[in-house]
Amino acid sequence: MSVRIYLKNNIITAVYDKDCGGIVSLKSAYDDFKADFVLTPEEFPEYDVDDCKWLGNLEGKIVLGKETVSFSTGRLKKKGLCSCQENCLDITWPEIESEGKKLGFSMEMQFLLENELVTWTAKFENISEDTISFTEIAIPLLMNQYFRIDDDFKYDRCVMRHTCITGHSSYIYWEKSSGNAPVLLLAPLSDGVFT
Repeated sequence: MSVRIYLKNNIITAVYDKDCGGIVSLKSAYDDFKADFVLTPEEFPEYDVDDCKWLGNLEGKIVLGKETVSFSTGRLKKKGLCSCQENCLDITWPEIESEGKKLGFSMEMQFLLENELVTWTAKFENISEDTISFTEIAIPLLMNQYFRIDDDFKYDRCVMRHTCITGHSSYIYWEKSSGNAPVLLLAPLSDGVFT
């Protein structure tokens, strides 16, 4: 049985599943159809695998000495330590591993729900005495983009991705085919960019 943490206000409901290691539901109270912006493990159990890609997972590559190593929080979902206060979820990995090898850095992730905004931050800390170079950070986005069932479902319960990649002004958004609200906008904060 999975353990779920609900971040909820009068606008947004986000559900984090500790066993899945990510957000498995993201809905808006403004939506009469109650469309879920993400795929759910109930409807798509085939995506609930060891290296899962639920919203909130991070993947990347680092250079450690002369070796390039990949990491994924989806592979470490059972090792994330969760703490929750009202409208805020913190997940900590004391040391990130890849295939049983400790990589020398820790990670903290936070989801903060405020009004119409979910702020997602990730902090990395080098806990080794070696230099660690991050060459790639990726955000898997397992969003509800699969058309199925009937036209009502297709146009008002599924979302399509749209992107504008322009360095610091980049953004991604998901909108229903019908054009009806709400829209989910993903944009980097401060100096972050999408490439």
